[in-house]
Amino acid sequence: MMSIRRYTLFSCLSLLFLILAGCQGVEDAAEFEYLPLFGDGANTISPAVAEVNGLSITEAHMELRMDELPAAKRNYYSGPEGQRLLLKDMVDQVILVQRAVELKLYNEQSVARTLISERRITMDTAMRKIGILRGKEPTQEEIQDYFIENRESYKKKGMVLARHVECASKQDADLVYEKLLTGDYENRFLTVVRDFSTNLKTLVDGGDLGWFNKGGYIPKVQDPNTFTTLAYDLQDGFNPPIRVGDSWHVVEIQNREYDRSMTFGEAQHQVKSDMRPNYQKNLVDTYLQDARKSSEIVFHGIFAPGEGMNVEQLFARARAVKDTDRKLELYKMLYTDYPESDRADDALFLSGNLVLDDLMDRREGAKLLTRLLKEYPDSELAPDTQYILENMGNSKAINPTSIEDLRK
Repeated sequence: MMSIRRYTLFSCLSLLFLILAGCQGVEDAAEFEYLPLFGDGANTISPAVAEVNGLSITEAHMELRMDELPAAKRNYYSGPEGQRLLLKDMVDQVILVQRAVELKLYNEQSVARTLISERRITMDTAMRKIGILRGKEPTQEEIQDYFIENRESYKKKGMVLARHVECASKQDADLVYEKLLTGDYENRFLTVVRDFSTNLKTLVDGGDLGWFNKGGYIPKVQDPNTFTTLAYDLQDGFNPPIRVGDSWHVVEIQNREYDRSMTFGEAQHQVKSDMRPNYQKNLVDTYLQDARKSSEIVFHGIFAPGEGMNVEQLFARARAVKDTDRKLELYKMLYTDYPESDRADDALFLSGNLVLDDLMDRREGAKLLTRLLKEYPDSELAPDTQYILENMGNSKAINPTSIEDLRK
């Protein structure tokens, strides 16, 4: 089925005409543009399944309407009888919309506000996801750089391969352990599991537990987190009974893989997923930064230059807030809205170091500091900034208290 996003976008474009007509004080409902009610804007040829006062509902419309629904609702409308219910609901919706247009309810403030809000949000989202981000992905080199910069975050946890015999008492568990240690044919593991295990779920697998890490989850044993925490630290081979809850387990560690750093190939998909939010945010931020420069923007009233909260007050507020994201946004307001002020370079410097320290994002931090050098080459902070950029791998450079501290 077609995606709801295409439908929503086209519907909101249609609403644009609706809102404009309402704002112009339309007297005749015939002049009010509210169609289409269903579809995605594509000129598809599909058989009509119903007509309501001259408006056709097609098979394609029903498919798209179904695609808009949450999964639980789609199940409700499944099957031949469900499709009839869906069509009935669509017919009712058409009737209600047509009556609302006749009553000119689009002139109601609450209705107009909702229509305008939905149009704005949809078009804003469309520009971000389609106009700016569609087709944009980090390059292989960028992914590798991110991996190298954050290598410590990509570890492969140690795992063990094990099997067990679960017993109801310590006495039975001790007997099982003794039998397994003899190595006699009649005491082979599968025979002992068959004769002694009280865990019917693992019994059918010959006591096999598969691979698990410390504190991991095994659905076939009770209190699996406690079990895996204890079992992971056991010696290779057969081990004396351990107690978990009301049961006793004799565990054999068959194989073991130790903690290790992941290779780039193993971590690549996770790295790409981890870096995507900041990557996309930076693309949108860069686009808006350039767009503001080419747009005519005038602030009035208390928001006009020199009115309301001044630069020093805004800077003091930015320094005072605790939330990292809000602090960064306030600093950003300083160097974007007041680029000629004495605090613009301070805001860039503090933003760069905040990103390095709190967000651990060297790439974005370096970008902000480089911007400071480019736009404010004569800034008193230029030497400090240059030093930090040249010593990005130095832990003191990521959380500097002063330039003197950096140079110790």
